[in-house]
Amino acid sequence: MNKSALKENKNIIIWGSFLLLTLAWGSSFILVKKALAGGFTPFEVASMRMVAAMSVLLIPAALAISKVSREKLLYMVVSGLISMLIPAFLFCTAQVHINSSVASILNTLTPAFTFLVGVVAFQQPLKKMQIVGLLIGFVGSTMLILVNPKGEFSINHYALLILLATLLYGINVNLVKNKLSGIRPGHVSALAVCASGTAAILYLLGSGSIPHIYQNSIEHPWALGAMVLLGAMGTAFATLIFNYMLAHTTSVFASAITYFIPIVGVMWGVWDGEVLVLQHYLGMLLIIGGVLILNRFK
Repeated sequence: MNKSALKENKNIIIWGSFLLLTLAWGSSFILVKKALAGGFTPFEVASMRMVAAMSVLLIPAALAISKVSREKLLYMVVSGLISMLIPAFLFCTAQVHINSSVASILNTLTPAFTFLVGVVAFQQPLKKMQIVGLLIGFVGSTMLILVNPKGEFSINHYALLILLATLLYGINVNLVKNKLSGIRPGHVSALAVCASGTAAILYLLGSGSIPHIYQNSIEHPWALGAMVLLGAMGTAFATLIFNYMLAHTTSVFASAITYFIPIVGVMWGVWDGEVLVLQHYLGMLLIIGGVLILNRFK
């Protein structure tokens, strides 16, 4: 096979990975909704998501653990908690009270918080146009928080949980960049996922949730399937696909997924009967526009 054919095949794989990842992450919000609709509590859904993801990456994690130092391993545990387990709890709790579509749109603020944490904690330089981008993005998020499905103004405090989750995502990106650089992304991902999965198992054992999960799984197997798919596809496989993309393309290309996730999330929500008004779509455009400005003036 010549170089031209190899390059073409590689491009097909990269674009295929891009589409799969957009679908996986964009579909996560509707899967959370379906699992909650099956009678599972928010913390049960979040915990089972992590357990399912852990089951996929347990062997890679076992192979990787001897290849990292204790100090780096500690950072990976922290990374897993702040990028997976805690945000999963926050998203699941919030989605009891807000549409999956709105949740997917608010998730788009992750790059803005990543940049903001870099400026505050790691002395990343700040340009005037980047301030403009941040302001536009946060105006868009304010519209989502203040406008209900009827188009009326009313504060939805649960949307703040998603903002907190995106802030934790931003902290994690900077943590990985500054404390875990030089370590293979696959090792970081597998160990972080398993750290979250272990913590989730401890929670389930300590809370006494296992009998309820067992009984509810028998009564609503489709909801159990949503949780398993959420963990295997939306966490484990999505993490591996994203790391592959980062290794074979630029971070700018990989970050472009941010703009497509809410499109998939909104499509699923509308298909499921969720109602979005003009202000919601305008808020989404403002958030995406703000993130575009941030990336443009890096």
